[in-house]
Amino acid sequence: MKKKPALPLKVIELFAGVGGFREAMSKEQTKEFYQIVWSNQWEPRERNKEGSDQTANKVYEAKFVKEGSPPHCPKDITKVTSKDGMPETFDLLVGGFPCQDYSVAKPRNASKGMNGPKGILWWNIRKIIDDIKPHYVLLENVDLLTKSPSECRGRDFAIILKCLDELGYFVEWRVINAGEYGYIQRRRRIYIFAYKPSEKERLKFEKLEKLEIKVLKHGRLLNEIFKISNLSEEITHNFDPKVNSEDLKKKYTNESKQSPFKAAGLMACGKCISVDHEVPRGNRPIKTLTDALLKRSEIKDYDDELERYRISGVERIKAWAYVKGRKDEVRRKLQPLEKYVKKQLSGKAKLSPGEIRELAKSLPQKLKMDVLIQSEDGGFKLLTREDVNSAIRAVLSESGNKLSSKTVITHKTFNKAFKIPESKLEITERLKTVLRNRSIPALALERLEGLECKKVKNLDAAIAYLTEEKVECIERLGGMAFTFDRDAVSHISIAY
Repeated sequence: MKKKPALPLKVIELFAGVGGFREAMSKEQTKEFYQIVWSNQWEPRERNKEGSDQTANKVYEAKFVKEGSPPHCPKDITKVTSKDGMPETFDLLVGGFPCQDYSVAKPRNASKGMNGPKGILWWNIRKIIDDIKPHYVLLENVDLLTKSPSECRGRDFAIILKCLDELGYFVEWRVINAGEYGYIQRRRRIYIFAYKPSEKERLKFEKLEKLEIKVLKHGRLLNEIFKISNLSEEITHNFDPKVNSEDLKKKYTNESKQSPFKAAGLMACGKCISVDHEVPRGNRPIKTLTDALLKRSEIKDYDDELERYRISGVERIKAWAYVKGRKDEVRRKLQPLEKYVKKQLSGKAKLSPGEIRELAKSLPQKLKMDVLIQSEDGGFKLLTREDVNSAIRAVLSESGNKLSSKTVITHKTFNKAFKIPESKLEITERLKTVLRNRSIPALALERLEGLECKKVKNLDAAIAYLTEEKVECIERLGGMAFTFDRDAVSHISIAY
């Protein structure tokens, strides 16, 4: 086994973005420990631009790429070759590999995890690690990575851990909310730290049948930096040595519907243990956004340049507050609705793409797919037909009556589920949880009220309204009548 590398560690930065890792490694108190020797940034969404002209890359280069700087490669990582300056050896690989396919920013049933166009980039990271075999690897992603994908919880994270196990690494991981450690941002991210163990450490873990919770409490790097307390009951998971990472994509199964990987964990010799936890308050300084704002005196020289960005007027400030505030109101993905409209028209009525889009946007309102429930504080909570469909599917599945993904939920399906007392109670409880976790910004509420969204006094009335039989709307287009059905529309609609 290679000896531990000397300081400063030689580092390459993949998926650099605007340089978060590099910023941390360039600070006065850390720069003696790290030396960036190569970096890469490429944004697939801006593939029509040269890499050097992409937005994030321009920020990165303006801040870090100077004359005499180590090589920076603004090129698609899948096309990087030896000619692009990546060194043949380095000690630490860091990267915030693309998160969109695991992210909560997408509805869970639309997130493709490792099969998505960005999720598959993990395999490029694996290849680089396998080729160079750095002593350390530090990766960052969204916290939902441990639960991805939604149809097979934990599979993608299991594949990542299995890959690193095959390459001879031990792995620590931790979901960290920066706000809990005194930083001015509530941002939950998972950090994955992989390292080459000593032969003595490897032999010690090879002898164990399974890992015990004490290994999470002592001697771990992340514990030294990010203290935790009140550990939950542990979950253990051992990989089958006969199943490699490539086969795991097909053979991984999870019957519990819960990911076997919690917020803090360790993987050693194919054995995993993880727990949820709390963060001790300690003496962390409490900071707010005000602490991060520049003083007027620090920006006075830029007044003319900043003038066009100033926001004034009640309506504009109100709109800005909405854009910058919580986004708990429901949105709907338009593509499935547009596809449904085209299918219903079947070429019999000729509409422009814009007209199809507007018709698709109007269907949820016309088909009464939303209802406002008056809450105890006098405000309102929003419930959608998609919420009801999701709850029914989940409850029927757990009771052994799983519906096919092609089965359209109708008034009859709902009545059948509600005849079983346990199912009725569970559906109601699930919908109550949805309501507890959802709030509606004032601007969104005004929009719903403007659309004359139905208001009811309780959850039972809302469920009854959303599951009424044969709710349809008829659109007359080009001299023909086209019928759109709520059950069918809610089946294909993706609300998030």
